[in-house]
Amino acid sequence: MKKKKTNAQKYSREFEKFVLTYLKDKFQIEDNNFAKLTPPSGDGGYDGVVYWISDMSSKKIQETIFEAKLRSALGHALSMNEFSKALIIAVNRFSDEVYIATNITFSPETIYQLRFYSKRTGINIKTLNGRFLEM
Repeated sequence: MKKKKTNAQKYSREFEKFVLTYLKDKFQIEDNNFAKLTPPSGDGGYDGVVYWISDMSSKKIQETIFEAKLRSALGHALSMNEFSKALIIAVNRFSDEVYIATNITFSPETIYQLRFYSKRTGINIKTLNGRFLEM
C-alpha cells in the first residue's frame, strides 16, 4: 500500500515557487533567465538560483542559491542537517549567498552554526521563516 503524502510533501514545489517569487521581488528580477528552480529531484540539494547585480557601477553579478523546506511539524525547529547539502553546494559553486526558507523556525543552535559557517566560508547565509515570507 502506498504511503499517503503529507500536506508539506504535496505542496513543497509550490513553496519553492513562492520562495523564488519572493527572491525575484527582493532583487527586482524580471527576466526569468536570471531566476530558476532546479528540477524536482528529492535529493536534498538546492531548489533554485537567482542572479542579480549588487553594484550597478561595477555590474558584478551575484549568485544566490536557495533551499525551501516546507514542514508539517509546526512547533518544531528546522535542524542544520535538513539543508546542509545546500551549504556544501554553495561552496562548490562559489555562490555569494544562500537563503534557507521554511515555514517553521530555526533553533538558536542552528542560527549560531550558520553564522559560524558564514564567517568561515565568506558566503552570506540568510534564513527566512514564515514570518518573513508573508507577501
